[in-house]
Amino acid sequence: KDGEIFAVNDAGCRQSGFLEEELLKLKIFDLLPKTSDKNMPVEEILKQWDQWQLGEIHSFEAAHQRKDGTIYPVEISSTKIQYSNQTFIMAIVKDITLRREAEKMIRDYNERLENEVELRTNELKVVHEQLIQQDRLANLGRLAGGMAHELRNPIAPVSNALQVWPRIEDRPEEVARLRAMMTRQVRQM
Repeated sequence: KDGEIFAVNDAGCRQSGFLEEELLKLKIFDLLPKTSDKNMPVEEILKQWDQWQLGEIHSFEAAHQRKDGTIYPVEISSTKIQYSNQTFIMAIVKDITLRREAEKMIRDYNERLENEVELRTNELKVVHEQLIQQDRLANLGRLAGGMAHELRNPIAPVSNALQVWPRIEDRPEEVARLRAMMTRQVRQM
């Protein structure tokens, strides 16, 4: 009823750091750290114990404090039992420090992987944008080359005609022919 410890095994002694004789002088609440937000208040625990039915199994996580003062996470599986016409709470308390450390390592690893994926995704986006830009520039270069070719074709005969013009100024038929050719070439541009 009041959290008195009646029996404890070697594993309980090892994980708590107490000797069996020391634990049997304590109450279960003496193993609860005063600073942990993981544990319910003692009054709430006693109230829940009163509501439990014989044989019901209740599992939960809490924090315990070792003899040396270190606080460690535990998983508690408990049930209400009858023994020698008395009602007891029997609990199996498992130190889950290694599980918590493994979970933290997994969380940290997942976080690093997510950061790496985000970094690589951003790098790929930059490269993709650069490729798009390069493709646009290549298309623009081809367009400019084609335009230059299209402009050069009509301009070359006009340029040639302008060089010939001074030599044929006195021949009106030739000048008319050159003027007509230059007009056609300019219209093609």
